Amino acid sequence: MRQKTLALLLALTMCLGLLTGCKQDAETPDTTPTPSDFTAMELDSATAWAKHDVDDVVFTVDGSDVTWGEFFYFLNGMTGSVVNSYNVNQMAFDWDADVGEGTMSEYLWLQTVETCVQYHVMDAHLTALGVQLTAEDEAAMAKQHQNELTQYAGEGATEADFDKVLEDMYMPRAVYDYVNRVSTLYSRAYDTVFGRHGELMSDEEIAGFVMDSGYITAKHILIKTTDETNTPMEGQDLAEKAARATLLLARLEEVKSDRDALLALFDELMAEYSEDPGTQVYPDGYTFLPGEMVEEFQAGAEALGDYEVSGLVESDFGYHIILRLPTTRDSVVDYIDGVNDSTVGSYAAADAFGKLMESWISDADIQWAKAFDGVSAKDVFGT
Repeated sequence: MRQKTLALLLALTMCLGLLTGCKQDAETPDTTPTPSDFTAMELDSATAWAKHDVDDVVFTVDGSDVTWGEFFYFLNGMTGSVVNSYNVNQMAFDWDADVGEGTMSEYLWLQTVETCVQYHVMDAHLTALGVQLTAEDEAAMAKQHQNELTQYAGEGATEADFDKVLEDMYMPRAVYDYVNRVSTLYSRAYDTVFGRHGELMSDEEIAGFVMDSGYITAKHILIKTTDETNTPMEGQDLAEKAARATLLLARLEEVKSDRDALLALFDELMAEYSEDPGTQVYPDGYTFLPGEMVEEFQAGAEALGDYEVSGLVESDFGYHIILRLPTTRDSVVDYIDGVNDSTVGSYAAADAFGKLMESWISDADIQWAKAFDGVSAKDVFGT
């Protein structure tokens, strides 16, 4: 039933997003290189890295230093990922290409700045809010480090061996430790400030989020009007399906004035007759945003008040009988395993945390060191 799109949250693989800004003039001939004349872009990270000392301050965030070691790690990783994407697709990489947010060079620089700013405002503000790492967090970090030491440096590797691996990645050990600590602090902040699933948010805050986002929760009984090959039914088969749906709706109409009886009967009929396999995963109903469900189901659910039942709603799937339910903090949006599911509360907490982060970032005082003021990625890596 659900028609969801997948959000690809891959911070270092933004090639598709960048290409959307590379519009070519209609009168300009297509100069995209063919495989026979394509030359891959070579990023000289070693020379770029050596231009400054690891502890040189690039800029400060509310007085907190962002060093060259930290800044270059993110800039190099982000730039290398984009360059690699261009090479894989045999496309000419151009520092000066217009990518919608300035040139490619300016865009990569800005993205790196924003990444560093996020880490530093989180570090300062979360600490100020009293967010602290627990013994469990420390143990998890130690376990993660041991796994990474073995994965990247090999069995029996020493800390010195691991430091060498980090050096080859242009990631000073201090930066590795800092990123891991702040990332873990960020994760802990959900439990401390809002609750992992919004447990610490008020009912009013949850209700406001539901209203602003447009979440709807609804169950349905689906009587399919397609066969095993998704071919629409006709004749007697279709008539029997319509008759069954009509009969089920009539039974529900008889008890609609008694909420408890209605809920009990709806669940009984849904378990026995509904032909939507998603009901097994979402027995308490779907919780969805506008545009995530088929149009007829969406419109049918929107037209109902809480605990109201629709008439027969027909879509390409078949006949739906929809029961609108209240959307609460515990309404499951994305089923995972029955324990770690993403709920409305989860998304409300993420939304509130995101807005809090935005306010911290917008209020941050950034002061550039003279050597880096006005610099872009192209200046660092050369042409």
